[in-house]
Amino acid sequence: MQQYVPYGEDEDDDDDDVPDTQSGVGIFFAPNERSQTVVESLVKSGSAARSGAIEIGDILVKARGVLCEKLPMDRIRSLIIGPIGTFVVLAFRRQARDGSVVYYDVELVRGPGRYIDLMERNLELAQERDLLSTRSATQQIRIESMRVELDALRSNPRSRADEERIRELEEMLQARDAAVRRTEAMHDQLVRRLQEAERGTKELQDKMALLEEDLGRSRARERDRL
Repeated sequence: MQQYVPYGEDEDDDDDDVPDTQSGVGIFFAPNERSQTVVESLVKSGSAARSGAIEIGDILVKARGVLCEKLPMDRIRSLIIGPIGTFVVLAFRRQARDGSVVYYDVELVRGPGRYIDLMERNLELAQERDLLSTRSATQQIRIESMRVELDALRSNPRSRADEERIRELEEMLQARDAAVRRTEAMHDQLVRRLQEAERGTKELQDKMALLEEDLGRSRARERDRL
């Protein structure tokens, strides 16, 4: 019988037993004849599939350091499912075609597809921002070096070659200044996009926190009625 460690909020992967603030990593497990927990399928938008490390047929060995052999599926679910945005380490065993056995660990983020998309987009934008910052700093260093050379030549031109070099440096400086302005404009635009993406992530996190509070109050009311 196929068992599912639920992924979260994707339309085709909903699990009513999992609170909206909790999620798995997008793996369908099924026990084999040896009571081992085998990967039967992966949710394509889940972090397990995105990792590229896990394959169909791999055997779950550990979850959060706990040996999973012969554990009931409910226990395995409780080890893997957790708050959205947190990480869980799973250990797997794989039988290679040559008969050798490979063991590997993989750290996966819990969360629905749209949350992981936001995280990945935030990371991409931050990397682009840092790259542009580095490029701008490098350009500024080169410009400063050229200005030092230009000032020295202007203060004491000694030959026709010096005059030609002065004109060359002036043209290069104009081009470099324009390149810096373009880089800075791109950097500012990326910063704004990153801020918008971070706001989107924060709004989703706030929504999850409110849902968790509502769930806690509902559970408290249920306990009061008992």
